[in-house]
Amino acid sequence: MESEVKLRRELLVKVLTVAFFAKRNRFKIAVAESCTGGKISEVLSSISGSSLWFDFGIVCYSNWAKIFILEVQSGSLKKFGAVSDVVALEMVVGLDKKLQNREECKRPTFCLSTTGITGPTGGLEKPLGLVWFGFNGPDGLKRQKKIFTGSRINIRDLAVDWALYILIMLSAK
Repeated sequence: MESEVKLRRELLVKVLTVAFFAKRNRFKIAVAESCTGGKISEVLSSISGSSLWFDFGIVCYSNWAKIFILEVQSGSLKKFGAVSDVVALEMVVGLDKKLQNREECKRPTFCLSTTGITGPTGGLEKPLGLVWFGFNGPDGLKRQKKIFTGSRINIRDLAVDWALYILIMLSAK
């Protein structure tokens, strides 16, 4: 219980930091989540006033959803698998396309995606805890691979924590 309270406190501090930079630098955030199942969106929208800087989150857990909603290429899913740098980048590009089609979206936007293996099992090529992050901002399109340890819940929580860290690093510039 004590570790859960500590994690929540640390997440709140990170969300408040993201909010501070987002408001100061006048940008919006959008996320496409697979393995985190909406938890990033949940924590970003947990503070009052977050609608000023948090635009939206999409949970695309299945391959079909990734293809239909985010326009991930079925060939990429077949060749590289859902948990890959290629798919993480295609998810964030698809998310960014949704924003660019909006007339009112003239503010800078940071897009972030997650896809990973939270368990209970993994494989040799793609171990349990492997998470790929895709992100797009003023510095362009990037990806990052992390391997987290612990239970399914812990891996998801650590991925959310790392996503917030990425958003802080992107937005603090």
